[in-house]
Amino acid sequence: MSNINSVNIVIPQPILDQAWTDIKKALDALKPYTIAITPEERRTVPKMGDKTLAFVMKVQEYATNSPEFAPKFMNVPAFDTDVTAASQLTRILQLLTPFAIEIDDTIMLSGSEAYISALMYYN
Repeated sequence: MSNINSVNIVIPQPILDQAWTDIKKALDALKPYTIAITPEERRTVPKMGDKTLAFVMKVQEYATNSPEFAPKFMNVPAFDTDVTAASQLTRILQLLTPFAIEIDDTIMLSGSEAYISALMYYN
């Protein structure tokens, strides 16, 4: 069992403190605008994704340009608000997701190396 040390980083505490502060500040700023749902709701709610985004955007365009065709029970301003919120938060998620994956990968590799070293010592 060889000990390949591909993760050889020491993050200075001031960098960690600044990152923590900045991330916490962003989370606190967005907290009033985010909603947590249950696993059951997550499983059953209809989802807008890449395939349905164009459809939703086209309907938003139609509803804005021809509101007389919207069903009476449809709240067009609320629909517009939902489309805007989804679009705004998607941009943030697209920025955060690769970063979160990279942090997770780094944790996995450094943890793996630490575990291998611990096993070598224990043996």
